[in-house]
Amino acid sequence: MKKLFFCLLLISLINGCNNSDTPEIVIDQAGLLSQAEIRSIQEYTVTLLEKHDIDFRLILKSNGFDGEAFNLQANKLMEELASNSPSSQGRVILLFIDTNTGKR
Repeated sequence: MKKLFFCLLLISLINGCNNSDTPEIVIDQAGLLSQAEIRSIQEYTVTLLEKHDIDFRLILKSNGFDGEAFNLQANKLMEELASNSPSSQGRVILLFIDTNTGKR
C-alpha cells in the first residue's frame, strides 16, 4: 500500500446554502504553513469564490489516519463543510492532507 501523504481531493457539487458566517478556509493543525502562506491561500480562496463560486478549504492534520479511517474522516469533514458553504451553487473543494500516516 502506498504511503498516504497527499491522500484525498474531494470535489463535490452538492446543494449549497448561503451562510453569512465566515468559514475557516485553512485549518493547519499540523503546523506546516507560515502565517504569510495561510494569508496567501485565504486571499486566493476569496477570489476563487467571488469569480467562480467555488468554496475551497485546506485541512492539514497529523492524525496518522490510514485507509478506511482516513476516508471516513474526510467524508465527515466534507459533509460538515458543505452544510456551511458560502457557495451559492454548492461547489465545494476540500483538500484534506494527513501529514502523519505512520508508514515509513
